[in-house]
Amino acid sequence: MLQRRNSSPLGIPLLVCLAGLSFATWVAFADSQETCISTGCQLFSDLSYAGVSLWHVGMFAFATLSLAALLGRTGLGLALAGLFLLGDIALLALMAFIAPCANCLIIATLFALSYAAFRAAKASPREPLGFPWLLFIWALLCSSNLVSLAEERLSPWILQGTPEASVRIYFSPSCPACRDAIMGLLPSAKDVAFIPVAENDDDLNAIAVMQGQIAEGSSFFLAYRRATEATPRPVALLSATQEASLRFKLLRNKAHVFAAGSNRLPLIQTHGLAKLPGIGSNAPAADATLPLQPLEFEGCSGQPSAAPCPDATAR
Repeated sequence: MLQRRNSSPLGIPLLVCLAGLSFATWVAFADSQETCISTGCQLFSDLSYAGVSLWHVGMFAFATLSLAALLGRTGLGLALAGLFLLGDIALLALMAFIAPCANCLIIATLFALSYAAFRAAKASPREPLGFPWLLFIWALLCSSNLVSLAEERLSPWILQGTPEASVRIYFSPSCPACRDAIMGLLPSAKDVAFIPVAENDDDLNAIAVMQGQIAEGSSFFLAYRRATEATPRPVALLSATQEASLRFKLLRNKAHVFAAGSNRLPLIQTHGLAKLPGIGSNAPAADATLPLQPLEFEGCSGQPSAAPCPDATAR
């Protein structure tokens, strides 16, 4: 005896697909870049295939899935959702090697939910669907992108300076080489971001002292000298909450040092043409990550024993 096909709308799949259609439409036509929280948004917003934006492809995909859910076509909806999820897996793999895109991850989640909703509507005790391999692979790639997004969003904690500074220096108060590097950056302090890293509890105390001094209006260099040279050393009075917060910030900074491929301090990162002593106008304007040891400056002729260069500012 033939059974009549159930053509009633599929409620949950329809709601998920309509949500995906709405979000894809908003990203495609609205200025959504200002609300995106990752660097990959601008990159992937311009990505297209045969002149068609991927966001328009997403709109078509969710519109098709919505129609299948509205007509109650469970099998067709599951097949299409699986096909679209497979394409989304390829995009997630690309993002994992380039840059995470927050908007893309939202759409990816809606594609996965659409597939899961159609799969749940299709499942029955008599027709088991087996292990959801597509969802498993998607989950692995999505997790990788989420980790990258979290690393990007957790920017280093800057004790003094701005995120837009041309130079970033990661330093430890107990590091002699760091002191030499910091003193060398004195003429360009306005274009430097100072990022502390604690190697021990004494560093933690010194950084807390510096933080308090700067909050009271002291310059970075004066706060640094007071925290590292004063006798006896000043002691910061921190509550348990303040200490925990500071430790978390410093741990985050240390993670950025390791992520840059360095395990030694100071770590100096330059962006563009940094205004550093000794950098001439012919220096290449390229990003660089430079783990430095104390620098030995040579004479004017390039030899260690040569006479120093004449002061160009002297008239």
